[in-house]
Amino acid sequence: AKLDLNPPSEPSTERWNQNAQQLTLSLNNLYRRTFWTLEVNHTTDRRCDDWNQRDKDYYWCTDGVTADDGTIADFWEDSYKTIVRSNRVINSIEALGDREDLMVLKGEAYFFRAVGYGRLATHWGDVPYFTKDMTIEEALNTGRAKKDSVMALVYADFDKAIELLPD
Repeated sequence: AKLDLNPPSEPSTERWNQNAQQLTLSLNNLYRRTFWTLEVNHTTDRRCDDWNQRDKDYYWCTDGVTADDGTIADFWEDSYKTIVRSNRVINSIEALGDREDLMVLKGEAYFFRAVGYGRLATHWGDVPYFTKDMTIEEALNTGRAKKDSVMALVYADFDKAIELLPD
């Protein structure tokens, strides 16, 4: 017998985002402090010469940052979590027929995706870019998109967000 890994009585990626309430919950999750640590903790300002805390020489300013740094790893991971969750909302709304009552939610998702990719491209330059869920094999074979093309897509997402969100 085949094991049902996604029982109908429990939420799953495959069955979530099927109505406005679930889509709203998915987007509300992206407002959590977890996804905004650089802004909340002044991380980027605090670690450059814009900050007035002169009693400490932060290793960020002396080329001491590596991918092993927890702040950097979290920033990369949380940015991609934002992007994946935004992609799922956008794709779910499109699968539901782009209903008028869901357009504000779609605008929010475009905003979050733009912020995620904008932050990554600003800090790393060329980054992996995708708008659909991928298999592990696809993810392993995805290269980096050029910063200029990523930023053009970021601005396009911001324009879509402006178009769909209320004044």
